[in-house]
Amino acid sequence: MNTLDQLGLRQKLISIGNEREINSFAWWLNREPLRSKPVGEGQGATAKELGIDVVLHDTKSLTALESITRAHSGEPNVLISRYEQLGEIALYGNGFYVTPTGNYSSFGFPIRFHNKKALKVIPNSLFFELDNIIRLAEGVGLVEFEASQDIILEKQMRRFNSAKIMAELESLILDTIHENEDSNFKRVRRILKAIYHPHVYPLVSNNVRSYVLKEFLRQIGKREKTIAASRLRLYIDLIEEIVNDTGSHDLIVNNQNHSCPVRSGA
Repeated sequence: MNTLDQLGLRQKLISIGNEREINSFAWWLNREPLRSKPVGEGQGATAKELGIDVVLHDTKSLTALESITRAHSGEPNVLISRYEQLGEIALYGNGFYVTPTGNYSSFGFPIRFHNKKALKVIPNSLFFELDNIIRLAEGVGLVEFEASQDIILEKQMRRFNSAKIMAELESLILDTIHENEDSNFKRVRRILKAIYHPHVYPLVSNNVRSYVLKEFLRQIGKREKTIAASRLRLYIDLIEEIVNDTGSHDLIVNNQNHSCPVRSGA
C-alpha cells in the first residue's frame, strides 16, 4: 500500500471503480492498513504494560482469516477499522480491534496473536473448535462462507475429524453413566445437533457426520445395560430427532434389548 501511495497509483485505481461498493476492488484499495510504528508511540498503555500477552481478533470470513495470516513470518497483514467508513465498524476510534483472550467467546473465525513488541500470529489458533461449531449452529456466529474458499475449508475439515469429536462424546457418555448429570447430556445434544446443522456443513465432512452417528449409536449400545433406562431413551430420541431433521438414511442399529432404526448421511 505504501508503494502505491508513493507512486500515486492508489487514488487513480480507486477512481476507476466504485469505493462505495463493499468488497469491490476500489473499496478494498480505499481501506487503510495498520501502519508500523515503534512500540509505545501509540495512544494509551501498551499490552506489556497492561500485563497482556495474547490477544484475539475475530473475523467473519475465511478469506479475511487467510489474508491476515498468510505471512510465514507470523506478521499479520491487517487493515484498520475507521469511524464512519462504509463497511467498517470502529465504535471506539480508528484502529485494529483485538481483545484479551480470557473467557472471550469467538463468534467467527478467531485469530490469536502474541503481544511481544508487535503482533505475531499463533499458528495453532487458526482453527475452529467444537464450541465454535456449536455457536455457529445455534445462530450465534456471524461467519460467511465464500465459493472461492475450498482450500481453506479443507484445512478446517481436517481439524474436525471423527476421532476428535468422538473423544469428547465418549467422555460425556461415561460421565453420564457415573454421574447422571443433565449438563453432560445437554452437551452431547448440542454437539450432535451442531455437526448435523446445515450452517456448519462446509466445516464438517459428510464422512465425519456419518461415522459419528454410527459410532455414537455403537457406544450407546455397548453401554446399554449400564445406562439408566430414562437416559437411554433420551439418547435414542436425540438420534431420531437428528435423523428426522437431516433426512439421513440407510443406517440400522440393533441392540440386544431394542432395535433403533436410524437413517444416516447428509
